[in-house]
Amino acid sequence: MPRLNAAAPQDAARAYAAVADVFRQQGDVARALEIYELAVEQAPIDNRHVVAALSAMAEIHEEQGNGEMALELLKRALAARSGATA
Repeated sequence: MPRLNAAAPQDAARAYAAVADVFRQQGDVARALEIYELAVEQAPIDNRHVVAALSAMAEIHEEQGNGEMALELLKRALAARSGATA
């Protein structure tokens, strides 16, 4: 996966999240999780794309029966939404 180093952080996060959504829709959740993580790494903590990526990651982990990881990701999403660090 090429890095979007030249893009503004918010734009990179949005692009990664969109690509991850496609992989998720196609059933490649491992790749989707990897790319959602890239989205989270790119943007400021309070960016809405970070919140969306963390929430999507939580949903995937919940679907896979990993409730603890899902809860941790939801906590991070909530913290990101409020502008705090988790």
